Parts: sequence; structure tokens; C-alpha cells
Amino acid sequence: MNDARHGSFDELPPSTVSCVIFFGSIIFTTVAMATKAWILGDTRALREAIQATLTIDQAKPSVVPLQQSFQSIYVMLHHFSLLGILIFIVYICERHPPFSSTERQNFDEDSFAFLIIVACIAAFLSIRKNDKWMLKKYGPGRFSDNGLMEDDEKSMFSSDPSTASNRSGEKIDMQQQKSNRLGSSGSSIKSDELVSLLENDSPLGPGEQNDDGVDLPGDSFEEADAILEDITVGDNIAKALEAKELLEHHVIGVPIISPNPDDDVLNIHQSLELRGLMTCCFLFYQSTNAGAAHELYQNERINGGDEGKILNEFYNLSKICSTAFLFLSGFGHAMYFHRLGDYTMRRLITILFRMNMGATFLCLALDKPYIFYKPCAVHTYFFLLIYSTMRWRRNKNYTKFGLRFKMILLAISIYLSWDCDFGVWTVHSLLFGRSLQSISGAPYGQLWEFYFQGHMHHWAALTGMIFAANQPITSLTLRRLEKLGNPTELLFKGIIAIAITMALILWISGPFRTSKYIFNATNAYFGVLPMLWYVFMRNLTKQMRSYHSDILKRVGKHSLEIYLLQHHVFLTDESERKLVLVPGYPACNLIVVISLLLLSSMILKTATSVLICMLTRKSNDSVAVWRSVAVVGSLMVLHAISVTLSYMEISNPESVATATIVCGILFYQAAMDMTSSYFRSMASSKRGTKSQPQGWSGMEHPVVRGSPPVIGAFTILCFCALWHAASMNSSYNSSMPLPSICGNVINEGKWVNIDSCKDFQKGINAREYHSRSYGECTENQQWGWTKSNHPECRFKFHKPAEVQRKLPNENVIFIGDTVTRSLYFAFCRSLGVENLGYFDSEMPVHSELKTEFGNTIIRFQWAPLTSDVLHKMKSVTEDTDLVIAGSGALDKLHLWATDEDRNSYELTIKQLAKDLKLLKENSAPVVWFTPTTINTPALQSQEKRTQMSEKNIQEIRDMYYEFEINDAATFVLDGPTFTKDQVEKSYDGIHYPQHVYDVGAQILINALDWLVQVPPSSSTSFINPSFQPRPGSMANPILGLMVLCCILIGLLFFDGYLGFSYLASVFMQPMSVPAPNRIALFYTSKEEQSRYSFLPQDVYSDVCAAYGRPRRRKGRQLSQGVQEQFPPSKNGKMNGDEESSQDNSEGATGGNILSSGMSMTSRRSMNTFGLATINEDSQ
Repeated sequence: MNDARHGSFDELPPSTVSCVIFFGSIIFTTVAMATKAWILGDTRALREAIQATLTIDQAKPSVVPLQQSFQSIYVMLHHFSLLGILIFIVYICERHPPFSSTERQNFDEDSFAFLIIVACIAAFLSIRKNDKWMLKKYGPGRFSDNGLMEDDEKSMFSSDPSTASNRSGEKIDMQQQKSNRLGSSGSSIKSDELVSLLENDSPLGPGEQNDDGVDLPGDSFEEADAILEDITVGDNIAKALEAKELLEHHVIGVPIISPNPDDDVLNIHQSLELRGLMTCCFLFYQSTNAGAAHELYQNERINGGDEGKILNEFYNLSKICSTAFLFLSGFGHAMYFHRLGDYTMRRLITILFRMNMGATFLCLALDKPYIFYKPCAVHTYFFLLIYSTMRWRRNKNYTKFGLRFKMILLAISIYLSWDCDFGVWTVHSLLFGRSLQSISGAPYGQLWEFYFQGHMHHWAALTGMIFAANQPITSLTLRRLEKLGNPTELLFKGIIAIAITMALILWISGPFRTSKYIFNATNAYFGVLPMLWYVFMRNLTKQMRSYHSDILKRVGKHSLEIYLLQHHVFLTDESERKLVLVPGYPACNLIVVISLLLLSSMILKTATSVLICMLTRKSNDSVAVWRSVAVVGSLMVLHAISVTLSYMEISNPESVATATIVCGILFYQAAMDMTSSYFRSMASSKRGTKSQPQGWSGMEHPVVRGSPPVIGAFTILCFCALWHAASMNSSYNSSMPLPSICGNVINEGKWVNIDSCKDFQKGINAREYHSRSYGECTENQQWGWTKSNHPECRFKFHKPAEVQRKLPNENVIFIGDTVTRSLYFAFCRSLGVENLGYFDSEMPVHSELKTEFGNTIIRFQWAPLTSDVLHKMKSVTEDTDLVIAGSGALDKLHLWATDEDRNSYELTIKQLAKDLKLLKENSAPVVWFTPTTINTPALQSQEKRTQMSEKNIQEIRDMYYEFEINDAATFVLDGPTFTKDQVEKSYDGIHYPQHVYDVGAQILINALDWLVQVPPSSSTSFINPSFQPRPGSMANPILGLMVLCCILIGLLFFDGYLGFSYLASVFMQPMSVPAPNRIALFYTSKEEQSRYSFLPQDVYSDVCAAYGRPRRRKGRQLSQGVQEQFPPSKNGKMNGDEESSQDNSEGATGGNILSSGMSMTSRRSMNTFGLATINEDSQ
């Protein structure tokens, strides 16, 4: 990654330059067009852009597809500009924050619990009933509370059978004329809109899928791709008849009310609520740094600080949330594709844009790899699998087993590629390459990162598809139970609840409580179980399905945007530090940053949703493809320009600004040429009328023609100035290496007092150590660097993993006395070697030591006197990468008795200075460690107190300075800087507690940024030195086979809960009655109802048998008994099945009476997953 981010434009990476030119030229064009419209007195385009922004989340957004008109082009450019300004703000927060970012605090369980409780209270207080969808869509006065038109509600529920029959006849007659009405105008209703109106009971309705990339904005786009025309007043009667048909069924002897889309199983409100809940938990996880919370696995100390062998329940929960998101993605996509049959390229492009538009522009602007936003890559991959499965031989999707067999083939392919190490998975290297080079977000390379992230959830999307395939059966089963009464309902639901809860408890006590490595490898096989448990418990009763938390739903609508932006607006430096906008006030800063994050997410969602709608909505495949190619092609051309500028070494502020303005002028002129006819027609129509806007007659005036480009260029220059000012006055990004100028101020700091009796620490003591009483509170001290005049110097305490990345394959030597040895111990501890340097009477005192960590070797060579250091320096080999040397304290004791000793010592120092300079120039950088502060009263003998007093040691330091030891060294680690305030803690006058030397090690580690140059090819992290990343290594064929068997049960036995429903159904077995007869027998007493099966496969048969009933035509009445009119024939079919079989294809468009009680609340939806074509399969 380019290191020259400290300047405003200097040597920016080509991707950032291309993004600057792209959005800069669009902002130029937008400002110029707005200026021209304002000068001409026509502000319609401005009003339409603002209206589109404000109404995109409403039931009827005022967003129209892209047209070749001034208003339409301006609206599109306006939202592109809005997106560009947002990315500019994100760039400033990430690269040039106004204040230095802070370290993430240690995890506080109390703060995490507090935030969860506050979120639960807010969610509870915002509970709303799911009864506003139709009202918001069609306005007040046309629907009553139960969703019916007020004018038709009375007749719909009339108790007069003849009335109902007549209404049904009218309905059938109207539906037979549907195809004629589709092409008409005026009082017409599109079939897809009717699907959206009455069928949208999935949690991710048409156009609004899940957060990982598919949800179009808010409630208004729940039907975004289904609505083709606005419903008109003349359609009231048609809608009323549809509602009548869907709201009253007689499948099991008593009317089963087919649920409103708002209270069905896993409805859209519920899905958004779940996404919002998981998003809030994720923010709390990040804000409290819960990823750092852990307890050592089996109470063992892990050598080397290998976090992968540590149990962290919060980390495990975060991965469960990721699995749930992918489950919802599979569920939503499967429901959408099957219900609407929309497999067009337009839909494919819409989803891909929705998932990746924001992430792509962020990657370009911030020079991040695509894999940095991991969920986008994973969800895109599994969406393409779902799309391919549903599109391939899509005519089979509407048979009993057609789609299920395709899902089985998909499951087998997933099993072979992800769960069997046959080498099949390596085909993905075509997308991500085979490099193991460490990059942002992928310490072991893109290929391994994608494999690792995908393997953790590779069964989740397919499980969501299976639940979608069985959702109608699950929905009908629940509503049957709710009509039978409490004993039967409680028995059935209770058995399933107990069974699935016991499975969840076993999972919690087993796979969940495992170390990070083990959990990552097994989460794919068990992670969907908590999701199934939640779905069952959340939909346990109709009342629970009919309500949702509004605040969580609103958060859930923006879950994708919140995830993307929290990397830069909430956290920075690849989620290692926290953004600071209110320095010194952490709580206030948290509120401000969270507010900025939510606001930015809303803006990003609005801008991308409007753009996607304008580019793809109401367009055919060819138009959508060409528009997509135009956007991508523009970015590629601009990227080529930026690469050319970089190659010519002219990627400076002047050239970038010039290129932006030139491209802006070209874009503006192209927009004017495209809309010239519009201006001419407007001028002609307005000429001579009183309504003519002021200025239309002066369109050729020089001011009208010249002012827009000038103001556009001025706007670009203002952005350049703002960027330059931000870069010059920022605290810079702490992820970038420190420049060598920081060596002048790195030793400037002090120890500050920290209150150890704050509630934070008291809570930890009470929870972890059960301590309730305290002695007198004392203040501990913590080291901190003082603020300097060099904002680019962002010193910080480094974690072991960060230190490891600074020293890959390095050979480091420490040379010196016992003080230098203590620094060596502290340096090794900073790398993750715990307990090193603690009191150990068996450790050799005056000996050489060696510590290896991965390919890094750290040595200590004993040299108590300066002359010994000089001798050891001559033995330094060329393969040494860094030398740290120090002595002086013992020289005063042993080499200062006579003048001859002093003169000899001076010669030694001069020679040492020459050798240090020669070593620095020819071999390796040298760090000189000056003697630490001496605690004279604590020295253990009179001789030491006389010879080694602080005053005498200061003479040694002065000699180092006088004879240019400090100048000869690459860097000087000043011992008195971090020890003078701790001098009273020196127990023997020379040595200090371990935490003091840890500070010296941290100063040295910060200096490594300019001391050690790490080549990019060697920058891979060795957090786990023994780990060799290889795609396929996480495969587990046994567990994969277990999941495959569960999937086969769910598909072949029609159970969305993968077999759990059968545990309860076995207690409610019916008599052996053929399905057609069972339908007729349902018209008996309520006591007979409990005799019939609730097995999912039997429920499926009952539903499909209902489809086999003959169609009631206008003027034709059925006899009172179904069996009397249509007795079973010899082949087991009811008489009239031949007619109904012929009408099955017609049923896909609404030809048959739909009286199944299914949650598929439209004619098209009643075909869902093969229900309407079972008779075809049986023939």
C-alpha cells in the first residue's frame, strides 16, 4: 500500500486518484447544471433531486428511471455527488483525522451488558404492530385495520353463502380477464404489483433482501421490483376480491385466515428486526472491544500469546451473527426468485450493485483490496450460487421435487468443494490468485481469507433456501394448530421447542465453548442451529409474529452501510483504534461518532438506492447491462488516466485538479448536448407566455453559458483546498510507518497517575475475583507520550501481533550489561513471550541468551563494560538486521579509579563511536541505550553509592554526547526519560520493575518504523508461526456429511426445521386416509380435526390436494358434499382432477380457486415451491 498518504495529493495510489477524478468531475457537472438551472429560473431539477432523497424510504418514492432529460440526469448526478462527498468525509476520517485516534480500551463486561440492556429497553418501547404496510402503500381511507378496503369489508365477510358465492364468481371472472387488463391503462393493476401487495410475507420482500447486500431502501422498496404501475382507484374491487380469496379458507373444517404479509412466519418486519438486533450487537461488540475478552482455554497460559487457542465467547457469538445474516440472504433470495420468477440480468445487476457499490467505491478511494470488506465478497459468492441454482431449468422450480432436486445437487457440490479436501476448491484461485502476501484485511492473502470466511458459513445460505422452500408448510401448520385450540397447539409446539432447545443447549456446552481455531473450523456445521431456534421461538404465536421493534427494524434497513462505514467512521486503522472527534471526553465522543456513523449510513443507503433504482428499474436487460458497462467503463478509463499520471510521476495536486476539471467540462458538455432538445422545447413552449421562467430568453447569453463551468471549477478548487488543509493539520493515520523525524521527540513523555479505584476496575474485581472490600485507594502510574509539534508522530503501545509484523525474518542482537538485558526481556515480552525476565534463581546471570519467534531470532550478548561492548560489536555479522547496545553504569565502578583509567575510557568511547558509525553505514542500524536513572540511596554498598551515584553516571552520559556516541548511533534510547519519574521504585538503585522496562521496549518498537525496513514480500504476519494457510485444510467430511443428511431431510420431507417438526408430528398421527378424501373429511366436526396428520409431508399433500379441487366457474354451484359431487375414482383421484390438472398451468396465473390457507397470499405465490403442480408429478 502506498505510504505517501501524509500529503494532500502527493504520490496518491492510482485507485484513489481515479476515484478523485470520477467524483470530482461529477460534482463539477452537478454544480454546473444546478447553476444553469438557477440562472434560468427553473428549479424543478433541484426539487426533484431533493424529493427523491427525502422520499426514497417512503411508501411511494418519487424516483423515476433514468431518462434523457435534464431533470433525470441531474437527479442521478446529484446522488452520485452525494455519494462522492460522503466518501470524501470517510477518507478524511480515515487518512487525515482532526485528532489523534485512541487505543481501543480493554473489554468491560459491565459496559457491554449496559449497552445491551439499553438496547433491549429501547426495542421494547418501540414495539409496533405489523399492520401499516398496506395503509402506507395505498393511503388512508382505503383500508381498514385488517387490511381490507372499508367499502368491501362488510360484503367480504358476509355470512350469506350466496353473497360469498357471487363474489367468488365475480372474482373468478375478473381473474380470467387478467391478461387483458395487464396491457390496459387507467384502472389497471399489474400482476407483479398484486404479488407485492398480497404476497409479500417473506422477511425480505421483493427488492428488499438482507443486509449483506440486497435490501433496497426501506419499506418503499419492499416491492421495488414487483411494482410496475401505481394502483388506481378502479382497482378497489379487484383488490377486495383478492383479499377475500386469501383471507378466508376452509381447509381443516374451520376458516383458516391466511396471514397478512405482516404476520406470517419470518415476515419482512421480523427479518429487519433481527438484522437490526445483530447490527446493534455488532456495534456494541466493536465499541467495547469484546473481541479482546477471553479466558484462557482450560486455564492454561498460552506460550507465544496465540489467541487462536483462547476461548472468547463474544467472538464466537459474532460469527453466529454472520451465519444468521447469510441464512437470511439465502432465504430472501430464494423467496424472491421463486415468487416473482424474475431471473433477468436486470435483477442480477441490481443485486450485485446493491451488494458492492458502496464497498467498491470505498476500496478505490481508500486503496483497500476487495476482500477487506469480507461479507460483501462472501455474500456475493453465495448469491451467485443461489441465482444459478434458481435460474437453471427454472421451469422445474414449480414442480413438487424439481427445485428440491436442484437444491440437493447444490448441497452435494458444496459438500465436495468445501467439506472434502479433493483440491476442487482451488478453482477459486482464478478469482483471488494464490499469493500469501499480507494485505489489508487478509494477513495470509486474499485466497486464504476468502476460503476462511466462506468456510465458516458455507451451509448457511443453502439452509435459508430450504427454509424458504418449506415456509408455506411451516406457516400453514402453525395456523392449523392455532385454530385447533390450546391443548393440541401447546403439545405440538412444546415438543418442538423442548427438542430444539435441548439441541441448542448441547451446542452451547460443546462446540460453542471451544477455542477460536476449533470454533472457526466447526461453525459452518452448527452455526445455523441458533438461527432455527430463534425463528421457531420468535414465531411461536400469532401475537409474536404480528409485532416488531421499530427501532431495530430501522437499524436493520441500514445494516450493510453500518458495517461498511464502521471501519472508517467509528473505528480506524483497520479497526485497531477508535476515531476521536471530541478529545478528552470519551463518552461524548462515543455519542458523536455513533451519530455520525448512523447519519453516514443513511446517506450512503439513500444515494446508492436512488442510483440503483434509476440505472436498473423499469429497464430491459440490454439497457441495464449498457448502463452498468458505462459506469464501470468510466471508472476503468479514469483509472487508466491515473495510472498514466503516476507512471509519468506527475500525480501532484495541480495535475489531478486539472484532470478533474477537464473531465468535468467534458461531462457537463455531454449532459448539455443530451438535453439540448429539452431546453429548446421548453423555450419554445414558454415563449410569449406569462408562465415563462425568467431568463429563458437569454440561454445564449455569455453569463448563462460561462457561469456554470466557472462555478463548477471553483467548487473543485474548494474541495482541493479543504483536502490540503485537512492533510496539513491532521493527526495522520497511525497505521502508517513513522518517519525518522519522530526520533527527535520519541523520548518525550511522562508517567501519569491513573485512579485504580474507579467503578470500571471495581466491577472487574467484583466479577472476576469476588472482591467486595478495598483498602485505601492508591493511584497507579501509566506512561504516555507528550504532544509534539509533529502530528505525523503517532506513538502508541503495540500488541504482540503488531510487533511480529514489524520483525518478520529479522536477526536482532542486544549487547550490554544487566540493564540492557532487562530491556531484552521486555522486548521479547512485547513479542508475546510471556513470563520472560521474571525472577528466576536458576537462570544464568552472566551468560548469552537466545529467543526465537517464528523466523525472527533475538539474541543477548553479555558485555558489562563499554570495552566489552566494543569487542562484541566487532563480531556482528552481515546478516544482523538490528543492534541494540548499552553500558556505562559499571564503568564508573570499575574503570574510574585513576586518570589513566579515565583516559583509556575516553579512547574506548571514541573508538566505539567510529565502529558504531561504520556499522550503521555498512551493516545494520544501531540503537544506543544510555544508562537509566540511578537511585543513589538504594545502592547496596558505600562503594557503589560513591562511584555510581546519579551525579557520576550523568558524567558518563555527557561523555557519550561529547564524543559523538549519540550522533554515531541510528537512534538513541534515552534511559532517564522513562525512569526518572520511577526512581523511587528502583529496588537496588540500578534495576526497575518489569513494567518500566516494558515502556522502554515500546519506545524502541515505535522506532522500528524507520529503523527496520520490512519488504512487502516479507510482511506476512506470523501470529501462529506453525500455521501454514492452505485452502481445503478446514474441510471436515464427517461433519459435512451430517449436515448433508439434515438437508436431505429438510428437502425430501418438507421440514423447514430440518427434522425437528417430525418429533412432534409423530404424536398426532392420523388415520390412513388418502389426501383427496382427507380434504373432504376436513369438513366435519372440530373433534375430527385432531385425527389428522401434522407431518410436514402430509400437510404438503393436504395443501396440494386442495389445489386438485375443481375450479368454480361463474353460474356453476358445487353440491353440498365434495365427495358426493366428486367421488374418488378407481385410480385414487377425485372426479374432476382431469379438469383441474389441465388448469394447473392456469393456476400459475390465478385460474384456480386458492383455498389452501397457505401464507402464499396471491395466485402466483400459491404455486410456491411446486405446491400447485403436485398432480402433474403424480401422473
